[in-house]
Amino acid sequence: MIEKEPRPSWSAYTFIGISLAVLSVLAFVYGYLLRDWPMSSSRLSFRESLTCYLPFYPSRCVDLIASHGGFAPEKMLNYQITIASPLVALLLLGGFVIWFHYMRVKPIDILSGLTVGRLPDLLDAARYEQKTSKYPAVPGIHMFDGWHVSLPRETRHFNIIGAPGGGKTIIMSRMIHAAVERNDKVIIFDQKGDYTKIVPPNIVGAMGYEPTILSPTDDRSAVWDIARDLVVSQEAIELANRLVPQAANRFFSDSARAVLAVCIIKLMATNPGKWTWADLLEETRKDNETLLATALKYSRGTNLFLEADFKQVMSTRSTLEAHMGMLDMLATAWPSYEGKKLFSIREWLKDEVKFGTVIIKHDGQFSALSDAWISSIYAIAINTVTDSKSLNDDDLRRIWFFMDEWAQLPHINQFQTFVTVGRSKGICVVLGLQDAAQVSEKYGQDALKTLMASVGTTIIVQVNHGETALTLERYFGKTSYLEWKRKPLGTLGGLQWVDNRVEEAPFRSTEFSTLLGTDKHGVRCLVSGVGEHLYKVVVPLEASFTDKARDPAIPAEWTTTFKVDGKFATDYEIAAYIAGVKSRQKADMKSGD
Repeated sequence: MIEKEPRPSWSAYTFIGISLAVLSVLAFVYGYLLRDWPMSSSRLSFRESLTCYLPFYPSRCVDLIASHGGFAPEKMLNYQITIASPLVALLLLGGFVIWFHYMRVKPIDILSGLTVGRLPDLLDAARYEQKTSKYPAVPGIHMFDGWHVSLPRETRHFNIIGAPGGGKTIIMSRMIHAAVERNDKVIIFDQKGDYTKIVPPNIVGAMGYEPTILSPTDDRSAVWDIARDLVVSQEAIELANRLVPQAANRFFSDSARAVLAVCIIKLMATNPGKWTWADLLEETRKDNETLLATALKYSRGTNLFLEADFKQVMSTRSTLEAHMGMLDMLATAWPSYEGKKLFSIREWLKDEVKFGTVIIKHDGQFSALSDAWISSIYAIAINTVTDSKSLNDDDLRRIWFFMDEWAQLPHINQFQTFVTVGRSKGICVVLGLQDAAQVSEKYGQDALKTLMASVGTTIIVQVNHGETALTLERYFGKTSYLEWKRKPLGTLGGLQWVDNRVEEAPFRSTEFSTLLGTDKHGVRCLVSGVGEHLYKVVVPLEASFTDKARDPAIPAEWTTTFKVDGKFATDYEIAAYIAGVKSRQKADMKSGD
């Protein structure tokens, strides 16, 4: 680690210097000028006092005191030194300041690149940024230890990078509390339930408003009112692409997506704003003729997938049914909307909603199914943000997206556009990242570098040595400096100063694991993007940010109750259906011959 040279403590120097100067004057006045010496008939004059004040001629001072009829102290030199000690200390302080800051040969002389400062340097940079910002009188959220980010920095987004247990949750929890306390709009992706447990309610007008939990596996969850979130047919196609993942044989996955999309479009046309997840599931299970009629009426081209031979049509249908797990989960969790709180991400993002917190919970028990619906809701949110008709530019609007472990979600289209365009609309994105490989796998080889370049503030906690640490080291580049050393002066004896030009990383890859991390004092982390330096600081641990506000999870009834959901209930119905299938298969074989 290449540390920034500590800034001069001019305020401390000034305070100590003034204090010593005052003490020097008081010592002069009460030690000589106003002192009544034993048996003396008068006091020393100013000139005589000044002669005694300088401890060069103690015998002369004794004579001066005697000339006034007084008796000097037995150890006059000791007395003079004591009285003059504040002045001596003042002169030594001045000499030290001149030597240390202007005359000495520094161990290293930075030529270019980053250096690592400490908390005072970070606070100085933050104060300067606040002073020169568009809104100098309005500070942003408080991070820790007096560090307030400026309002423009909030919308330049944040990266929090680190390994599990490194302290990402601690830092993100502080930011969430600050945003909720200010009654900004906050949407949180909760991978493990940590944030559901600790997020405080919004306090508005002495009233407390609990967060909206969105998770089909949690009994407290609101219902995602998908019908109000889909406006145009292209969004129906996007949702279908999320629900049906791409298969090895793209024909079958693409055909299944097309059929699902046309089912959604039909509901949007026939029951706008009111259809449910159960309605959509039922629509996908209509017979072939009904689906063909739907395709002919509500889409161009989809009918071709349903007009093929029976085997291809059934392959399309079976592919669609095989990927209806998420849709079936949502339909089971929310079979009816009656008595439920409804939630629309599109309407929540608009300015009609002034404040509120939304927690989007991932469920490890149904991980793959959770990935699908969560990535779908974020896709709609991103479409809403990037649509100028839904959100106009606003410097003071604040909508926070806290996305811890976001790289574990499936790829989200237009995410980079969302980060860039959202800035002018008051969108503040806080990303929690664990591994560069996860980001590269989803968004490309250099995605982490691109993301860090487009994000204003990066906070790095403990990172295990590996590719992520190496990527961070390379990202910060090299620092060039002159290193001054004393070496023997050939055969003549003595020493001489020589310089050696050195280039190295300001923070080495191994130091991300050894110098950063969590201990009893707090989270040791590295802050980048503020001012001209990196900053190694400690985020204090405060119990108020981890106090339990509610249970992390209350399982929904359907997740703990076994239920059989077959198409037919009786053996007679099953036998009749199987007989019909066999009859169709025989007819197909004859027609094939």
